[in-house]
Amino acid sequence: MRSREGFTLIETLIYIALVSVITGSFIFSSYQIVDSKGRVQNQLELTENKKFLIDKLKWVLASNSAINLPASGNSGVSLSVNKLNYGSNPLVVDLASNQIRLTLGGGQPVPLTNSQVTVNSLTFTHQNLSGRSVIRVQATMQNTVGSISVDTTIPVK
Repeated sequence: MRSREGFTLIETLIYIALVSVITGSFIFSSYQIVDSKGRVQNQLELTENKKFLIDKLKWVLASNSAINLPASGNSGVSLSVNKLNYGSNPLVVDLASNQIRLTLGGGQPVPLTNSQVTVNSLTFTHQNLSGRSVIRVQATMQNTVGSISVDTTIPVK
């Protein structure tokens, strides 16, 4: 009687196939995790740029002595204001080269959005709600994973 030691060819092929399926599943899952992390980071980048823009516009519109542009009841692609007791008037927010930027007192513009985000449109509307001036801001930002809309109304103080 012969003793059987080791694996037959069919058993070996089955084990190789099982290991290949498990390894392939692991590699695919790892890729999905890494890829989703990048998408989440890009979506977070859009959200953070939107939040920073709104916060900066609230600062620009606080303690104002005058809104130069747009005129009351009108819309425009730039916002120009004079702040009370501020030495770098006017403050101008506009869109150039797909970035929203802030210029203080005619100096060099500073980007309010980063290079990972592209801004496609920006509109400021100067409205009067119940005797109070407000600025409606509408913008569309995008990056490699998607886009986000800004549509907010900020009271002028």
